[in-house]
Amino acid sequence: DIETEDGGLTIILYAGKATSENDLKPALVAHRQCVEYEVNEEGSNLTGLIMGQGTSIIHLLEGPSDAILRVVRNLASHNHFSKNSDNTEPIQSGRIIYCVEDRPERVFPEWYSFTAAERKSANEDVSADVVNEVVHDTVNGILEVGKTLQTTDHEDVQMSKFGDQLPGKNLILNFSNSEEFFTLQDFSSLYTDPYNVEVDSAWPLESLVQY
Repeated sequence: DIETEDGGLTIILYAGKATSENDLKPALVAHRQCVEYEVNEEGSNLTGLIMGQGTSIIHLLEGPSDAILRVVRNLASHNHFSKNSDNTEPIQSGRIIYCVEDRPERVFPEWYSFTAAERKSANEDVSADVVNEVVHDTVNGILEVGKTLQTTDHEDVQMSKFGDQLPGKNLILNFSNSEEFFTLQDFSSLYTDPYNVEVDSAWPLESLVQY
Protein backbone atom coordinates (compact mmCIF):
# COMPACT_ATOMS: atom_id res chain seq x y z
CA ASP A 1 0.00 0.00 0.00
CA ILE A 2 1.13 3.54 -0.70
CA GLU A 3 1.73 5.38 2.54
CA THR A 4 1.16 9.13 2.76
CA GLU A 5 2.01 11.24 5.77
CA ASP A 6 1.79 14.89 6.74
CA GLY A 7 4.99 16.63 5.74
CA GLY A 8 5.93 13.94 3.23
CA LEU A 9 8.03 10.83 3.80
CA THR A 10 11.79 11.38 3.99
CA ILE A 11 14.77 9.05 4.15
CA ILE A 12 18.11 10.22 5.48
CA LEU A 13 21.48 8.50 5.98
CA TYR A 14 24.09 9.57 8.52
CA ALA A 15 27.68 8.28 8.54
CA GLY A 16 29.65 8.96 11.68
CA LYS A 17 32.54 7.95 13.87
CA ALA A 18 33.17 7.68 17.59
CA THR A 19 36.44 8.88 19.06
CA SER A 20 37.18 5.40 20.39
CA GLU A 21 35.50 2.01 20.61
CA ASN A 22 34.67 2.81 24.24
CA ASP A 23 32.66 5.78 22.96
CA LEU A 24 30.65 3.73 20.48
CA LYS A 25 27.98 2.59 22.93
CA PRO A 26 27.20 6.08 24.31
CA ALA A 27 27.24 7.41 20.74
CA LEU A 28 24.57 4.89 19.73
CA VAL A 29 22.60 5.74 22.87
CA ALA A 30 22.55 9.41 21.83
CA HIS A 31 20.94 8.49 18.51
CA ARG A 32 18.45 6.21 20.24
CA GLN A 33 17.50 8.96 22.69
CA CYS A 34 16.83 11.46 19.89
CA VAL A 35 14.68 8.94 18.02
CA GLU A 36 12.78 7.85 21.13
CA TYR A 37 12.17 11.47 22.16
CA GLU A 38 10.62 12.22 18.77
CA VAL A 39 8.45 9.10 18.90
CA ASN A 40 7.32 9.64 22.50
CA GLU A 41 6.89 13.42 22.51
CA GLU A 42 5.64 14.04 18.98
CA GLY A 43 4.03 10.67 18.25
CA SER A 44 6.00 10.34 15.02
CA ASN A 45 6.36 7.01 13.25
CA LEU A 46 10.10 6.61 12.64
CA THR A 47 11.67 3.49 11.20
CA GLY A 48 15.13 2.53 9.98
CA LEU A 49 18.39 1.08 11.16
CA ILE A 50 21.43 2.16 13.15
CA MET A 51 24.59 0.04 13.21
CA GLY A 52 27.77 0.42 15.22
CA GLN A 53 30.88 -1.27 13.86
CA GLY A 54 34.23 -0.67 15.54
CA THR A 55 34.31 3.12 15.80
CA SER A 56 31.88 3.69 12.91
CA ILE A 57 28.16 4.50 12.93
CA ILE A 58 25.68 4.28 10.07
CA HIS A 59 22.13 5.45 10.71
CA LEU A 60 19.31 5.32 8.16
CA LEU A 61 16.10 6.94 9.29
CA GLU A 62 12.75 7.25 7.51
CA GLY A 63 9.60 9.07 8.48
CA PRO A 64 7.69 12.36 8.10
CA SER A 65 9.97 15.15 6.88
CA ASP A 66 9.30 17.44 9.83
CA ALA A 67 10.04 14.61 12.28
CA ILE A 68 13.31 13.72 10.53
CA LEU A 69 14.46 17.34 10.66
CA ARG A 70 13.67 17.57 14.37
CA VAL A 71 15.76 14.46 15.04
CA VAL A 72 18.62 15.94 13.01
CA ARG A 73 18.40 19.21 14.91
CA ASN A 74 18.32 17.52 18.31
CA LEU A 75 21.21 15.24 17.41
CA ALA A 76 23.30 18.12 16.05
CA SER A 77 22.83 20.05 19.30
CA HIS A 78 23.73 17.03 21.47
CA ASN A 79 26.79 17.55 23.65
CA HIS A 80 28.44 14.54 21.99
CA PHE A 81 29.26 16.82 19.07
CA SER A 82 30.89 19.56 21.16
CA LYS A 83 34.54 19.63 22.12
CA ASN A 84 35.17 18.83 25.76
CA SER A 85 36.25 21.42 28.28
CA ASP A 86 39.89 20.33 27.84
CA ASN A 87 39.51 20.92 24.06
CA THR A 88 39.68 17.22 23.25
CA GLU A 89 37.69 15.84 20.35
CA PRO A 90 33.93 15.28 20.79
CA ILE A 91 32.60 11.80 21.44
CA GLN A 92 31.31 11.56 17.87
CA SER A 93 31.20 13.41 14.58
CA GLY A 94 29.54 12.70 11.26
CA ARG A 95 27.92 13.77 8.01
CA ILE A 96 24.61 13.43 6.24
CA ILE A 97 25.50 11.53 3.08
CA TYR A 98 22.02 10.98 1.64
CA CYS A 99 18.62 12.63 1.89
CA VAL A 100 15.53 12.11 -0.26
CA GLU A 101 12.08 13.59 0.33
CA ASP A 102 8.57 12.72 -0.85
CA ARG A 103 9.08 8.98 -0.95
CA PRO A 104 5.85 7.04 -1.63
CA GLU A 105 6.32 4.36 1.04
CA ARG A 106 8.48 3.05 3.85
CA VAL A 107 10.96 0.22 3.60
CA PHE A 108 11.73 -0.73 7.21
CA PRO A 109 8.91 -2.12 9.37
CA GLU A 110 10.54 -0.91 12.61
CA TRP A 111 13.63 0.90 13.91
CA TYR A 112 16.54 -1.48 14.53
CA SER A 113 19.67 -0.84 16.58
CA PHE A 114 22.64 -3.20 16.79
CA THR A 115 26.42 -3.57 16.73
CA ALA A 116 28.30 -5.69 14.21
CA ALA A 117 31.71 -7.28 13.89
CA GLU A 118 34.18 -5.22 11.85
CA ARG A 119 34.27 -6.00 8.17
CA LYS A 120 35.45 -4.45 4.90
CA SER A 121 33.38 -3.26 1.97
CA ALA A 122 34.04 -4.30 -1.61
CA ASN A 123 34.60 -0.64 -2.53
CA GLU A 124 35.83 1.84 0.08
CA ASP A 125 36.75 4.70 -2.28
CA VAL A 126 34.71 7.88 -1.74
CA SER A 127 36.67 10.19 -4.02
CA ALA A 128 34.69 12.80 -5.95
CA ASP A 129 34.70 10.68 -9.12
CA VAL A 130 32.89 7.71 -7.59
CA VAL A 131 31.23 8.98 -4.42
CA ASN A 132 27.70 9.21 -5.86
CA GLU A 133 27.85 5.65 -7.12
CA VAL A 134 29.21 4.36 -3.81
CA VAL A 135 26.49 6.17 -1.82
CA HIS A 136 23.86 4.79 -4.19
CA ASP A 137 25.12 1.24 -3.71
CA THR A 138 25.32 1.72 0.07
CA VAL A 139 21.75 3.00 0.34
CA ASN A 140 20.40 0.27 -1.91
CA GLY A 141 22.13 -2.39 0.19
CA ILE A 142 20.61 -1.05 3.40
CA LEU A 143 17.15 -0.77 1.83
CA GLU A 144 17.37 -4.37 0.68
CA VAL A 145 17.87 -5.31 4.32
CA GLY A 146 14.69 -3.41 5.17
CA LYS A 147 12.73 -5.21 2.49
CA THR A 148 13.86 -8.57 3.87
CA LEU A 149 12.90 -7.53 7.40
CA GLN A 150 9.35 -6.86 6.21
CA THR A 151 8.85 -10.60 5.95
CA THR A 152 10.89 -11.59 9.02
CA ASP A 153 9.34 -12.03 12.46
CA HIS A 154 10.96 -9.62 14.91
CA GLU A 155 11.90 -12.45 17.26
CA ASP A 156 13.78 -14.20 14.44
CA VAL A 157 15.84 -11.22 13.27
CA GLN A 158 19.57 -11.96 13.10
CA MET A 159 21.26 -8.83 11.78
CA SER A 160 24.61 -10.61 11.42
CA LYS A 161 23.31 -12.43 8.35
CA PHE A 162 23.04 -9.13 6.46
CA GLY A 163 26.78 -8.44 6.54
CA ASP A 164 27.22 -8.49 2.76
CA GLN A 165 24.49 -5.89 2.27
CA LEU A 166 25.68 -3.42 4.90
CA PRO A 167 28.71 -1.11 4.60
CA GLY A 168 32.00 -2.00 6.28
CA LYS A 169 33.76 0.05 8.94
CA ASN A 170 36.33 1.77 6.73
CA LEU A 171 33.76 2.84 4.16
CA ILE A 172 31.60 4.42 6.86
CA LEU A 173 34.61 6.22 8.32
CA ASN A 174 35.59 7.46 4.87
CA PHE A 175 32.07 8.83 4.40
CA SER A 176 32.24 10.54 7.79
CA ASN A 177 35.51 12.26 6.83
CA SER A 178 34.57 13.21 3.27
CA GLU A 179 34.13 16.88 2.47
CA GLU A 180 31.74 15.87 -0.32
CA PHE A 181 28.95 15.94 2.29
CA PHE A 182 27.52 18.37 4.82
CA THR A 183 28.55 17.82 8.41
CA LEU A 184 25.60 17.06 10.66
CA GLN A 185 25.81 20.56 12.11
CA ASP A 186 25.96 22.27 8.71
CA PHE A 187 23.05 20.21 7.42
CA SER A 188 21.02 21.07 10.51
CA SER A 189 21.87 24.76 10.21
CA LEU A 190 20.88 24.85 6.55
CA TYR A 191 17.64 22.88 6.75
CA THR A 192 16.28 23.30 10.28
CA ASP A 193 17.31 26.77 11.45
CA PRO A 194 14.96 29.68 10.70
CA TYR A 195 15.87 32.14 7.97
CA ASN A 196 16.07 35.82 8.75
CA VAL A 197 15.60 38.12 5.79
CA GLU A 198 15.87 41.89 6.11
CA VAL A 199 13.93 43.88 3.56
CA ASP A 200 14.59 47.58 3.21
CA SER A 201 11.55 49.75 3.67
CA ALA A 202 9.87 50.63 0.38
CA TRP A 203 6.94 52.55 1.78
CA PRO A 204 5.24 54.56 0.50
CA LEU A 205 5.09 52.79 -2.85
CA GLU A 206 6.00 54.93 -5.78
CA SER A 207 4.68 54.60 -9.28
CA LEU A 208 7.12 53.18 -11.77
CA VAL A 209 5.70 55.45 -14.44
CA GLN A 210 5.62 59.21 -13.99
CA TYR A 211 2.55 60.81 -15.54
